[in-house]
Amino acid sequence: MQALTGCISVVLSILTTIVLVIAYRTARAQTEAAKTQAAAALKQVESSEKQMAILEQQLAAARRQIDESVRPMIFIPAAAASLPELTQIDIENLGSGPAMEVTSAYARFGDPEIEEHFVVPGTIVKGGAFPFTIDPDRVRKFGLIFLYQSLSGTTCVSEVTEVRPHFRYYPDAGAWVRTARTRRG
Repeated sequence: MQALTGCISVVLSILTTIVLVIAYRTARAQTEAAKTQAAAALKQVESSEKQMAILEQQLAAARRQIDESVRPMIFIPAAAASLPELTQIDIENLGSGPAMEVTSAYARFGDPEIEEHFVVPGTIVKGGAFPFTIDPDRVRKFGLIFLYQSLSGTTCVSEVTEVRPHFRYYPDAGAWVRTARTRRG
């Protein structure tokens, strides 16, 4: 009986050892599989980050294209500073989109405070023009700017100054306009 119990104990010990070895090998295989899966997931995350960076660049390029496709540009003849007297001239929108919420001011781009006056009509279509009476003395003394919005919401500024009568166009002047704007006109 003792011999039978001893044999059963030995057989059970051997079976237990075999089960433990199988469990160990299975756990080790699962660990390796988990490491492989983690490495694959890391590569997928890195790939996704690269794709996101590319998509952000494409989005920025698309926004620039949209902005350019609707960007207005009000043109002020540089000769406005050298006119002899008050003169009514046509101010044109030579850009690719409408100029909206157009205002004018006798000022220079960058002045800390400006006094704007609404222009009628307030929206100038692409290729359109509006009559404007220019005071050349004020242009020579203060400069002349037009502030307006594009369809994409960008604030633009066109300027003419007396310095070698010179026309300048600022395609994104939102920061300056927000700090200088004091509508009184």
